[in-house]
Amino acid sequence: MVSVPHSERMKSLDGRRIAGPERRVLTSGQPARGASGALGRTFAENGSHLGMARRSWLGAMDRFRARAATPPEIGANRTGGTRAGTQRMDMRSVGPRGERHGRSPELMRKRVAMRTYEYVACAMVAGVFLTLQTADLRAADAKALEQVPKTSLIDTFRDGVRAYYRGDKAVAVDKLRTAAESDHTMAQWKLGRMYADGDGVDEDDLKAFEYFSRVANAHVDELPNSPQAPFVADALIELGDYYLTGIKDSAVKPNVERARNLYTYAASYFGNSQAQYRLGQMYLETGEAERDPRLAARWLKLSAEKGNPSAQALLGDLLFFGEELPRRPVTGLMWLTIARQSATGPDSEWIRERQEKAFTRASDDERKRATQLADVWLGAKKTN
Repeated sequence: MVSVPHSERMKSLDGRRIAGPERRVLTSGQPARGASGALGRTFAENGSHLGMARRSWLGAMDRFRARAATPPEIGANRTGGTRAGTQRMDMRSVGPRGERHGRSPELMRKRVAMRTYEYVACAMVAGVFLTLQTADLRAADAKALEQVPKTSLIDTFRDGVRAYYRGDKAVAVDKLRTAAESDHTMAQWKLGRMYADGDGVDEDDLKAFEYFSRVANAHVDELPNSPQAPFVADALIELGDYYLTGIKDSAVKPNVERARNLYTYAASYFGNSQAQYRLGQMYLETGEAERDPRLAARWLKLSAEKGNPSAQALLGDLLFFGEELPRRPVTGLMWLTIARQSATGPDSEWIRERQEKAFTRASDDERKRATQLADVWLGAKKTN
């Protein structure tokens, strides 16, 4: 494509420059560029309901391209012939008053007016396409919006949680069940917890087991730092608890090995402190063949460092009394003291008893050092 520079735009008869786009000479077969070319490509594939406008547009574009690609020859007659000895007209060579090639000023003005009209016509056709296309897109958007539910899955779950905390357990269960049936993880976990505890519903361990299983099976590979990871880890722990004891009158029978595997996965992959505590318990309370106090102490330490009071107390008791491990009274009493200050709920009673027993047996120096270490640890935790 040959593009005429800005300085060589077509001049009017009185020598002044004509405003508007630069003149372009298009070769046959080249796509038109600029706004008109882009619109042609945009709407080339429209549907049949735009067929008439499309044909008008393409027809106008073809006429425009043909006229630009084949400049008229001087002296062309109505049948397409030319007088002998004539030359092609160079639009850049038109001088003042258009007398160089014998064209009259009136004819030149008509040619400019016709080309301006064609530009305007193309722009009007493009405007029709834009209007029709916008209307079509708006109709499609409205149709899509009609198919979107008014209440989303998240809103249903939130409504269930709000109903739960205001004490309307029946509504809570209904909303949570709706969300759970659509595979909402936290709704499934909450229903499992409610059935396990008999909270707002009749206690049903088998239903709780089923909800926890759905969470674990669907999200066992969840990223450890994802928002759903704590719920998945807790579901694995609950399943492990059920496999330790089994569920009466059901297919869920006691299976210590499966329980250990579930705890180990939650403790190692998700880093869950409660699962780590459960493993420590198992390695202290199982039969002689599988009992491993050292391995128990490792899991308990991991859990204790994350702030689990039960793990802190059990680890402290194990280290202070030294019945199965080398005795470390200061460290053991430190963990017992930390656990007593942090414990709440049903575990707080036995933790208090163990700490008082160890404190009574410790020497004054051991008490002083253990208390100092406990204060440092608790202060660091508050700072973090």
